[in-house]
Amino acid sequence: MKQPGRSPPLALFLALCFVLLIGCMSSRPHNLGVKNGSLAACPETPNCVCSQCPREDSEHFITPLSYSIPEESLRVLITEVLEEMARTKIVTATDNYYHVESTTLLLRFVDDFELYIDSRENTLHFRSASRIGRSDFGTNRKRVENFKQMLSARLNEKNS
Repeated sequence: MKQPGRSPPLALFLALCFVLLIGCMSSRPHNLGVKNGSLAACPETPNCVCSQCPREDSEHFITPLSYSIPEESLRVLITEVLEEMARTKIVTATDNYYHVESTTLLLRFVDDFELYIDSRENTLHFRSASRIGRSDFGTNRKRVENFKQMLSARLNEKNS
């Protein structure tokens, strides 16, 4: 029996519109980039991963990637892989830093994916974080792991 004054489909529709509106309105964070050789630390929320977090922080830490090819070649491979990734747009690309915006498939939320080439250590560092919300259901970790897998395959081709 339908209760008067309640319309679950309408309430669900309005909630979805609200979520989509918030997702579209999220602005680029001010803490992006490399400062003193480091990407920004992750917030306490579980929707961020960073290879420069302490290893003990298993919720946020993700393993960086070592490389042994010239940086110019590495940058070419990074760009190729990023251009292959769905719903991904390179916003900034410098000699040692990339900022990429990745849009989620269903709700169109924008996440910030950063890569830092540490030439002193021959290490590629990562940070991927959601702009809004608390949980990302592992999306940022999956994004970085997928990128690392694609790039590693290309690095292995270069080294063989």
